[in-house]
Amino acid sequence: MEAPRFLLPFTHGIHIQAIEQTMRLAQSRNATIVLVSLIPLPVKRPQQGARLEHIQQARDMQRTLAKLAHRHHVTVEMHESFTTHTVNSVIELTAQLHCDTVILVLQDQKAVLLHTPEAQQLLEKHDAPFFIIHLPPKQKLFAIIFAPPEAHTSHHREIIQVQWYCKKKEEQCLKIEEQDQEKETSIHV
Repeated sequence: MEAPRFLLPFTHGIHIQAIEQTMRLAQSRNATIVLVSLIPLPVKRPQQGARLEHIQQARDMQRTLAKLAHRHHVTVEMHESFTTHTVNSVIELTAQLHCDTVILVLQDQKAVLLHTPEAQQLLEKHDAPFFIIHLPPKQKLFAIIFAPPEAHTSHHREIIQVQWYCKKKEEQCLKIEEQDQEKETSIHV
């Protein structure tokens, strides 16, 4: 059986915790991460080309992902797409790159690695199954400073919630869930 392929769309914001959790999910499923860096082109004048900072951030993301993939022993593929419409590109590339699932990462009710409206549109328009990784909320600096002393020494593990979402026919989703039933859907940090 071929290893599953998880498409990880990226438009902005390198977020180490999101990448780490994506790697752990892929590692637990023996999956390949297919990073697609979606570099925006101006809608009104796409012939002007992409902004240099968007290209640089895509390359930085690729380097970061490669380092973390090496550390976690996860296979990765990296692709770039210059686009005027992110959501349509993700939908097309999911099929072209033979990906089984799309990974979205959320923190504090906002998308990470993608803009929140893009993530919402993907969930609405795309028929592919999704893994939605919910990161714990960002901690405020004052909460750490004013926390009681025992809070600094407690040895607790945060649970990262991974949600399975599929719009296809229920029986297709159930088959996939039955196959994955023995595997954990929570990742411990």
